[in-house]
Amino acid sequence: MDQISLNGKVYEIQCEPDIPVPHDMITLLETPIDDTVITHSSACWRRYLAHWAVNDGYLYLSNIEGIYEKKCQEPIRADWFSGEICAIDGELLDYVHLGYASTYEFEHKLRFENGQLVDQQLIDNRGKTNFDPEPTEEAAQAFKVLLDEMIAGLNKDLKKR
Repeated sequence: MDQISLNGKVYEIQCEPDIPVPHDMITLLETPIDDTVITHSSACWRRYLAHWAVNDGYLYLSNIEGIYEKKCQEPIRADWFSGEICAIDGELLDYVHLGYASTYEFEHKLRFENGQLVDQQLIDNRGKTNFDPEPTEEAAQAFKVLLDEMIAGLNKDLKKR
């Protein structure tokens, strides 16, 4: 699961912001550094984990593990990213075995436009009882991409036989 540093604390996030490839400061590794856990796990279809940070009102890519590597030590300003990041905090309140649909005590909703933080909310889910969220268009699209990747992988395996 990707992580984000926010106000001096590290949180797991319930999304997978894309990294732009190709990018001048990011390279595809011929031999991934962690070639077992990240690159060959069915829990990580994109084959990399990213570590993000919010500094001075902007989103930065701090580190990448797996099939990509940063070409520099300093964080890369993520001016390519526009969208929402949900950082989770606290106890798990409702487990859902599907992507990022589980509910935690607190959600830090961060909205970015071209890498700039434009809005943030802290949502307190304690005391709530109805955890059946309406699927968003983004969630439906992510599920479709996941299914397409799974089917393509199965088709590839069947052709080998």
